[in-house]
Amino acid sequence: MKNKICVYAKIRVENQTKNSCVYTIMRVALNKNKFELKSLIYIAILTLGASLFNMNYATAQTINPNNQIQKTEISNVHTTPDGDKIVSFKNQEQADEFWERLEKGSAFKSSADLPSNPQHPMYGLNHYVPAHDMDYATNTDWYGSGDIDGNGIIDWDDYNSSITGNNPFYDETHRGDTDLDGVSGTVSDKAIILDYINGNRTHINKWELETLEEKRNHLTRALTIDPTDKIPYNANGGWLCYNFSDQTYINLNGVYEIENSIFAQDNNTNLQYDLSHNGLFRIPLRVVSTVTPGGAHSINNVYLGSPENQDAKEFEDRIYDEPQTDVIQNIGDYSLNQKANEKWYGYYNNSFLNQWMYSSFPLVNCSLDGGNPIMTYKNSNLVISWNPMEEVETPSDQEIEYYSGIENDYGTLADGVNNLYPGTLEEKVFSSGQVNDASIDQVNYDVGVSHELTAGAYNPQNTVDAIKGHTLRIRDTTPPVESYFPADTLVDKDQVQNAIGNPVYSDNSELPVTHNYSIELDNSTSEYNRWIVNHTGTDITGNSVTSPQYITEKLNVGIDEPNESKILIYPNPAKEFIVLNWDTFPIFEKPYSCSLKITDLTGKVVFEKEISKGHFVINTSKYHKGVYLLYIYDGRKPALQQKIIIR
Repeated sequence: MKNKICVYAKIRVENQTKNSCVYTIMRVALNKNKFELKSLIYIAILTLGASLFNMNYATAQTINPNNQIQKTEISNVHTTPDGDKIVSFKNQEQADEFWERLEKGSAFKSSADLPSNPQHPMYGLNHYVPAHDMDYATNTDWYGSGDIDGNGIIDWDDYNSSITGNNPFYDETHRGDTDLDGVSGTVSDKAIILDYINGNRTHINKWELETLEEKRNHLTRALTIDPTDKIPYNANGGWLCYNFSDQTYINLNGVYEIENSIFAQDNNTNLQYDLSHNGLFRIPLRVVSTVTPGGAHSINNVYLGSPENQDAKEFEDRIYDEPQTDVIQNIGDYSLNQKANEKWYGYYNNSFLNQWMYSSFPLVNCSLDGGNPIMTYKNSNLVISWNPMEEVETPSDQEIEYYSGIENDYGTLADGVNNLYPGTLEEKVFSSGQVNDASIDQVNYDVGVSHELTAGAYNPQNTVDAIKGHTLRIRDTTPPVESYFPADTLVDKDQVQNAIGNPVYSDNSELPVTHNYSIELDNSTSEYNRWIVNHTGTDITGNSVTSPQYITEKLNVGIDEPNESKILIYPNPAKEFIVLNWDTFPIFEKPYSCSLKITDLTGKVVFEKEISKGHFVINTSKYHKGVYLLYIYDGRKPALQQKIIIR
């Protein structure tokens, strides 16, 4: 008999894991107390050997009949007081394999991909926008939104719609089930839409705008509609706990680029994930790993937190859901008993691949022994309120000089925002105060610059601070330009008024320029009066340019009479040079010896030289354009005065 018992024990040990081996020893020791001590030692040795070789078991058995927890080849099964079955992980090793697989769902993901600042879309608690699609929250395609026709606008067309459905989750009438009762297009649904159209409510089932009580009601009704808990237990290749929590996460929260995520891969069960309702409810839900009396387990939770006070440290702001039964869990319940470790699921910008990717990171570990949660934060940056736009720096207001066509260049002239996070796109939208009425408002006006930011699914339609703004102050401070200005001139007596020219102006505004002038006597001698005419051009904004025109009035009528028989001066007007040519100077007391001087009309000497030959060249290229006076002296006696013009 002893030999038979020992053989039986040996067979059981060889086919069981370490924990099961210990259990077999205890059963034999208690039920066969008449065994000899050496039999127990023999069984213990066999048990230790099995533990060292980490052998697997193939036989199912009941461990604790009182709690109705069964350990099978693939899982633990707990039967609730209501008769529902809850499937858990087979053991902790299996759970660890799942979490490791999930966290490796994004290629090239590592802790190095996490930015140091919590404003990145990979961080934070306000899951206001489920990370499942780039254009997700730019539309109203969520369950119970009220946008029945799906055009992004909730209006009378939706109120008057005749579309109804008895199974909105599957028949694509989900937007019309505004009262979340599982039937769309009812009188109650239309009443909610009417309230919205009339301004009696600001939203319809929009999670981020709901009060805490509204969120609790929203979640409860969504879980009732969500069919995940209806998937039956199947001991032959059926779902484990994490499959249920994953599917609930997909339906309620949504997964960014789900087609490329781990959820699109084979889940190694007889039922693959349903990806067609990704993010349908638009509720920020997490997957939570727990430890139950039956071992490792996986459930879901929703962090309620108000937009004004988001703090993951408040355990009371969480609702824990058992996705296999949709029974809300409290501390001490089977699915929320010993530990609850939360993970953050979302997306980040992978700089190596230059694309947004989906992954998970540890968030909070809760020890629930004794009924009081003790929380440890694995990533402190993940427990604060955030959005990817909060730390974006808005540029200061700019003042820019007006020019014709500036309205086509706002995009390049306007500074962009700073401190953008990887992958954030910026679009500038302009609102101009320019009035094209040839008034000052055409050149002096403000342009509002709206910086609209998009980071993944976060955009101006759903995210606080996704719109930044600054102002371009367009101002015309540039004076007109003289495109033509009258030259200085020498006139006969009493001809000054007729010599005043009319400048031509051009302005950056291309608007008319007003011309005014003033005249005053600048200098007077016995031979001439020199007048200054100050010409002023003023544009529409008051910018002006003033330049003088010098007019020399001859008082001695012989001052400008050339001595044609004695000297030849050419070319006149001149540009590069002037030539003086003569054979003799009969008027000079000493032929071939004289002094030469050139002055401008102000009397300033610009050239002076003694000459003693009959041919002389003066370089005039360095002189400013205008009228000059050339004097030839015989000793101190003026022999000749001639007006020359430099062009």
